[in-house]
Amino acid sequence: DTADTCDDSTLLEPISLLQIEIDGGDIGAFVGCRVEARSLSGDVKFVGEMTHWDGEDGNITLLTALGERIAHIRECFLVG
Repeated sequence: DTADTCDDSTLLEPISLLQIEIDGGDIGAFVGCRVEARSLSGDVKFVGEMTHWDGEDGNITLLTALGERIAHIRECFLVG
């Protein structure tokens, strides 16, 4: 249940989904949470609700205002 994992608030510090996975966390538990996809320089590329986690390929699907976008886990940060 994502109600226990995320809510409508914004986190004080974004959390790397890659770091959560490295630490043994379940990335699938964050489906429904707000996630930012960032470039290597740290600029935000797009923001959306996480709708799918593909653990085999490391891809995360985000539903943005412009439709679905796919980002790699190394680009994704939990923000709320």
